[in-house]
Parts: sequence; structure tokens; C-alpha cells
Amino acid sequence: IGALERQVPAGSTDPPEQERVLTSRTHNMRMVFDSAKYKELRLRAFYAVPKMVVIPSASALLRRKRQHSEVPPANARVAWVKELLGRGGAEAGPGLRLACEHVRRWSLEPAFDTCALVRRLVEGKQFAAALRFAREFQLRREFPTTTLLHAMLAQKRRAGGGGGCAAAVSGPGRRRLSLSLSCRYDGALKACGARCRSVDGEAGPGDVLRMMVRAGEHCVALKYVHKFGQAAAFPPAQLVRASLQGDLSVRTAAMLLKYVPLFELSDAFPREAILERAAASGILVHELAGGKLVLKGRRRSDSASLPPGAAVPVKVGSAPN
Repeated sequence: IGALERQVPAGSTDPPEQERVLTSRTHNMRMVFDSAKYKELRLRAFYAVPKMVVIPSASALLRRKRQHSEVPPANARVAWVKELLGRGGAEAGPGLRLACEHVRRWSLEPAFDTCALVRRLVEGKQFAAALRFAREFQLRREFPTTTLLHAMLAQKRRAGGGGGCAAAVSGPGRRRLSLSLSCRYDGALKACGARCRSVDGEAGPGDVLRMMVRAGEHCVALKYVHKFGQAAAFPPAQLVRASLQGDLSVRTAAMLLKYVPLFELSDAFPREAILERAAASGILVHELAGGKLVLKGRRRSDSASLPPGAAVPVKVGSAPN
């Protein structure tokens, strides 16, 4: 593995340059296991470090094989879905979501009560999955979207500590308020269509965006301003300018890099300037060969040991997480 890292030529006095572009050149790796029951493997990796080597368990390999294998016979498909439904008992776990996905993929609706499956998702408070499968199973009359969104937001409101999100506070509490609003409404706004008039039967997309802007969650508001076509009410340039205040998080930098070109604001906010602000905020930027960017935030241990405003050290040859 050490040979895969970028090495400085022997006898060179030049300092190593920071590597930003990951080339498409691949590396051959030969893996030998201690146990004799595992055969020798040969892998081919684009960019490898020790922590990227993951050996899945036998059950995970079997599950992956079942998911990606050819479609089994009809009786085996029904038995496999019943096995998934029986794993979690009456509770709605990952097996229930996977069972609903296989029922939809294999067209097994006549063999299962799809309404009961969606009802189990609702009872298990898996509202995002219930919204998806109510749409795919054509059960919107039995499970209205507005009702499910209202239940989703009510659950998040209870989990977030009641009505604390409605209070306007300043300082560190303002950040806490914005995070709770983003966590509460993000899933509901994703499930809403671009032309919907109400998020939960009470507040519309414009009302939610107004609350996010007041709470200081400008980058998330920028995302949904584009989705719902609210640029006239919420000028994107003002949201971008407000998002650039202070240090940038990985999410904020990613939002800006995506939505600034979509709003045709690249002249006012160049990509290079956003990347410089991201680097100044301690974010490592890796540019892939195809032009895509990978953003990596510095670890808490590294940031805690550095004085304010100090440059973040970058290890040559490290790969993004």
C-alpha cells in the first residue's frame, strides 16, 4: 500500500507538491488472507489507502448476490419477500423497506397486500419510505401525501423538543435553530413536487423558505428556491452572499458550487473564489480527472489542535473520505 502513495524521487531537493488531481491510472493489488479457506484475490483500484480495504462478511456477500443476481422463479421471489417481512416481526425495519422494494421491482403486488405494507411503514414512523411506496403502489388515496407529510413533521417536532424551533434567538442558539429547521423540513420538501402549494397542509414552500432564511439556513434555502422556482421572492444572489459569511462547512461549499452555476451567478461568484473560501475554512478539495470535485472536511482532532486562522496541513497522497 505504501508504494501507491505519491513518492518524492530519490535525490530530489524540491519539496513535494500538493496533489489535487486524481488520475485515472489504476493499481494492481494482491491480497493474501491468513485463513486457508479464503483464496488469494487480485484487486484493481484507482486510488488506494489502507482504510479503504473492506472485507464484507459472508451474510453481506450473500445478500448482495441475491439483490444483484438474475430474477429467481416466481415461488422463490415470493418466499424471499416473506422471509424479509418475517425478520423484523411486527416492527418496521430495513427488511420491510427492502421487501417493498422487491415487491415493486418484481411486480409481486398480486401476492402481497401493498396497503398493509405501507401501513406498517407508517406505524413504524418511516414516513419517507411510506411516501415513496404509496406513490409507487398507487395508494395516494389511502395514504394522502399531505397527511403523511404532516405526520412526518409532527414526529420531527416531537423529536426536536417541541416548539423550540419557533423561537427566534441569536448567537450560538441561532445556529441551533437553523439546524433544527433544516432537519425538520428537509425530508418533507424533498417529497413535495415542484408545483405543490402546501408542505403539510398548513405551511407552503414559501413559508418554509421564509423561516429558513430568518433562521440563517441560507444554503438549504438556496437549494429549495431553485426547486420551487422562488427566485423572485428570495433573490439567489443575496442567499449566496449570506452563505459566504463566516467559515464554510462542507455542505455549504457543495451547495454553492452546485447552485451558483444553476442560477447563472458565476460572474459575481466565481468558482475559484468559492474554492479559496472553502480551503480557508479548512476544507480539502480534490479535483477528479473528469472535473468533479470531492470535498473533505478536516477532522475535529486536527481542527481542535490548530489555532484560529492557522493553515490546515495536507498530507501528500491522502485520499478523500
